Amino acid sequence: MFDSEAHAVACYLRDQLHQKTRAHQFDQLIASDNPDLSGGIKFVKSQRHEVYLEAHALKKYLRKLFNNMGWPAVDEGYYKSLRNGAGYIRRPCNNRQSPFRRPVHESCRPDHRRGRRHRPGDLCAVDPKGDATGTG
Repeated sequence: MFDSEAHAVACYLRDQLHQKTRAHQFDQLIASDNPDLSGGIKFVKSQRHEVYLEAHALKKYLRKLFNNMGWPAVDEGYYKSLRNGAGYIRRPCNNRQSPFRRPVHESCRPDHRRGRRHRPGDLCAVDPKGDATGTG
């Protein structure tokens, strides 16, 4: 469920850059939509319970949201290419820091993060556009 929620945020952010009309449609939905996510459960009316919801009702709402917005659903295997590294291109790292300091790039291969010294020329993950996916 967290994957679907995070994916909805990512789709919205992507739409803000590339599909402004669809992003505006989502903005309007957020401003006006008040879905019942209780799933028929009568939660206690208190500040503590204001954010309680029924998981199946949320899943159903997210499926409807993804369908209405034209966003791809997060299906089984959606992240498989990322886990296998197929979603990233490897290229030499252009990090120019001192060899005595060990920079940690969040996007680099796992062995870099486990303490292996990171030097210029090591392979780092970059997104398919060629931009670094992040530094730590």
